[in-house]
Amino acid sequence: MQIVFLSALIALSFIGSVGALERSEVAISPSEQLRTRHGNDDGTIFVPDGLTGRVQQIYDASYFSFLPKGGVWIDEILFRADERFGKDSNYTGPGVQVELSTTSVAVDSLSSTFELNFGPDRTLGVDRSDTVYLYTSRPSGQVPDGFGGGPTFYTRPFFYDPSKGNLLVDITCFHGIQSSSLDAENVLGDSVATVSAFSDTGEIPTSGMVSTKGFVTLFVYHSIPEPSSVPLFLLASGSLAWLFRRSKRNQEHTKNVSA
Repeated sequence: MQIVFLSALIALSFIGSVGALERSEVAISPSEQLRTRHGNDDGTIFVPDGLTGRVQQIYDASYFSFLPKGGVWIDEILFRADERFGKDSNYTGPGVQVELSTTSVAVDSLSSTFELNFGPDRTLGVDRSDTVYLYTSRPSGQVPDGFGGGPTFYTRPFFYDPSKGNLLVDITCFHGIQSSSLDAENVLGDSVATVSAFSDTGEIPTSGMVSTKGFVTLFVYHSIPEPSSVPLFLLASGSLAWLFRRSKRNQEHTKNVSA
């Protein structure tokens, strides 16, 4: 019985390690250096009252080359307040849409027409009817301020495989949202670019201005367990079942002998 109990513990631990998706995070726009310094520019992905707006940002797949083979599931996108012009702000409600896509468009070839930049796997991450919680805190002066002090989008999981193309994030504001200026990086030839537009007609912009500027972004993702772990899981499950049946037969045999 002790063998069965020990085997059960081992199997449960193994199942937990296989079933749990590994959580990790990576700062983008355009390099890991932005974990230890602020960007050299600023901007906003939101619009004042009375306007609608749209911002698309592309991230070069080469930056994600260290991710596990086979792709990852992205389910959080975070920005942070700018150290110079950041301020306290808070918005809770609907009116923001976030879409993600893998795209064959090159970073330096981003089209000014939003629709032309999407790939075939265009996915709705946040619907305009969803409630979003966009909290921004005034930077404290530390270098750099954390992403916890900026807007966070909890998206429906989006599967991204860097070997299939670059990553595109499209954010549309259907009404004005007061928010802080966000940290950004503007370097010619880096791994990001944006196209953005605002409108006072109530219509959602279909085209905008292309820029080499990119908002400093942190993606939270979950990796997929290695395929080789599946046979091991089945083996562990089968071994556990065999040990359980064997123990049960031994118990019945001992009972019969005692009787």
